[in-house]
Amino acid sequence: MLERKREGMHSRSVNLHIIALRNLFNFAKLQGVLKHELPTRDLKRLPYKAPKRSLLPSETIDALCAEAVRLAADPDVDLILRIQQEYSENAERPGETDWECAWTDHPEWRKQLHAHRTAGALLPGDLSGPHSRPAAGL
Repeated sequence: MLERKREGMHSRSVNLHIIALRNLFNFAKLQGVLKHELPTRDLKRLPYKAPKRSLLPSETIDALCAEAVRLAADPDVDLILRIQQEYSENAERPGETDWECAWTDHPEWRKQLHAHRTAGALLPGDLSGPHSRPAAGL
């Protein structure tokens, strides 16, 4: 332990090595390979104080905040929110959106959102293919 400290190893690293060695000796004793007292039995941990660290780097937090307050709106998200606001009043259950009514009233919205499926089933005249996006809000 002292030799590793003299080599410049940090206390936390030495402690982790001791823990690994202690686990190895305990396993060997349980397996019956070691019959004597373990050499790591009386070893004390070296003093170590963990540095305070942020959960996320400050650059990541700054990027998340910038994205949250960016002014450029996503037209697809805006359209989905508009449909949900305008077509939730006539839905079968409160809080749901009547997508079929929205698609009937505004077929261009369906094309804009690439919404060609309803509950997993193809609708007549759909242009879906391997590159089509999943239906928005369905």
